[in-house]
Amino acid sequence: MTKTVTVPGALQARVSKARLLARYAVTPGLWPTCAPVRTFWFDGEPNFGDLLTPLVLPAYGVAPLRSSYRRAQMVAIGSITDGLPDGYGGLIWGSGSFGWEQNDLSAAKVLAVRGANTRALFEFSEDVPLGDPGLLVSRVLRAGRTHNRIGVVAHYSHIEHPVLKSILTRLGARGVAIDVRDKPRKVCRQISGCSAIISTSLHGLIVADSYGVPAAWSMLPPTLYGGDFKFLDHESVVLGGSRHRRVVISGDESYDELIQLAEPADLARVRDAVVGLEASIARLREHLPDRISPLRLVRWRGR
Repeated sequence: MTKTVTVPGALQARVSKARLLARYAVTPGLWPTCAPVRTFWFDGEPNFGDLLTPLVLPAYGVAPLRSSYRRAQMVAIGSITDGLPDGYGGLIWGSGSFGWEQNDLSAAKVLAVRGANTRALFEFSEDVPLGDPGLLVSRVLRAGRTHNRIGVVAHYSHIEHPVLKSILTRLGARGVAIDVRDKPRKVCRQISGCSAIISTSLHGLIVADSYGVPAAWSMLPPTLYGGDFKFLDHESVVLGGSRHRRVVISGDESYDELIQLAEPADLARVRDAVVGLEASIARLREHLPDRISPLRLVRWRGR
C-alpha cells in the first residue's frame, strides 16, 4: 500500500487556509451570509501587498478563497494579468500588468484594473474603472496613531539595501523601517501613522495614498519585474497625466530633505477611484450566485 506523505508546502497551504477561514468566521462584513469566490493572489513571497485581497473584500461581503490561476474565478490585487492563461473568462478586479502583455484576455469580465497603463495595454474598454483595490484599505482599517516619523517601506528584495539602511541610520528615532513581510494589518497601520513614506514597494505607496500620507517612490537595484510600469500605472490614477513621485535617493538625505521629496496624491482623484472601486464590488457580487454562512466556507466547492 502506498503511504501518503504531506509535503511541507501542502501543509503550509492547509494551515494558511484554516487561519483565513477562522478570520472570516469572525468578520462582521461576512455575516449573516457572504459571497464566496475562488481567487488567485500571489503568495510565493511574504509580502503584505499580495495579501490585501483577503483583507479588503470581506468588509464588503465577499469571501475570496485562495485558488490556482487556472481554477480561479477571479484575480484581484497585484500584477497578475500577465500570468493569466489565454482565453481566461473569469473576473478581473483591480489587477495590473508588469507591462509585457502577450496573453488574450478578451473573454474576461473586467470589473476594474489598476491603472490607465494596464487598461491601454490590454485594450480594455475606456469604461473600465481604474484603481488598485489597496486604495480601499482606509475604508476597512482605521489609521494608526500618528507619529512624527518617516516610514521606509522596502520591497522584499530591498530589505537589506545599503541606501535604505543608511537613510534609517541617519533618521534614527525619526524614522521607522516598515517590513512588508509583516501581517498586512500591522503594515497598513504603521504606514497610516507616518508623516511621510519613502517606498520601493508599490503597495507601500498605494496604502500611503489611501490614508492621505505624503509619499515618494524610488527604483533601487535589483530592478523589479517590469521596472517602473506598475508604479506609473498607479500614478496615472491618483495624479493623472504624466506626473509621478519617483525620486532618486542616495542614503545621505536628512529628515527635512525626505519630507520635501514626499508628496500626497490628489485626494479628489483618490476619492473618485474609491467610489469607482466600491461600485465595481457591487457588480462583482452580481457575478457570484452563492450566498452562504461563513461557517460553511470550509465545505464550499463552488459552481
